[in-house]
Amino acid sequence: MATVFKPTTHGKYAYETFREFAKRNSNNHLNNNQNVCIQAVAFVLNGANEKVRYLHNCEDLIRAVRLSGFQVRSRKSNLKKNATVGSAREVIKKLKAKEEEKFFWFQVPTRAYIVRLEGHILLLDGEGKTIVDTDPRKVDRRKVTGFYAVSFLHDVKNAEMHMNSPIYRKDNEQIKRGVY
Repeated sequence: MATVFKPTTHGKYAYETFREFAKRNSNNHLNNNQNVCIQAVAFVLNGANEKVRYLHNCEDLIRAVRLSGFQVRSRKSNLKKNATVGSAREVIKKLKAKEEEKFFWFQVPTRAYIVRLEGHILLLDGEGKTIVDTDPRKVDRRKVTGFYAVSFLHDVKNAEMHMNSPIYRKDNEQIKRGVY
């Protein structure tokens, strides 16, 4: 585990693991093992926040989403060098058109995209609309540092569980109102 050096009043460095640092600086006062924005995204993705104990960074979120039965793949190569959230929405529309054009029976359609920003994570649907954003912006020019496609696995055992997930139900009033 990575070690963070923290200066002390004695002029020496105290050793602190990343988890200790993340728990101490967490923005979630009810559960300092999970950050608020990552917890909201994980909750919408089939309750992935209950699959793991820690949700402090994007790697924790991806691990939790995969444990929930979803497939997560990086799509950062489809973005330009200094991509923003707005340009990521345009890329999602192009990816959807390409996916519909070359769709085979064995392919799994992408249902959502995890967008990692500097110090924040949000979730977009397959059309580029916001599903979860705990820090919404009217004009979003935040720089994208990670871009991941989320789809469910071709597993009959998990199919019913995924269909009950909020990202698959179009009639879910909580998602439409923005209440998680």
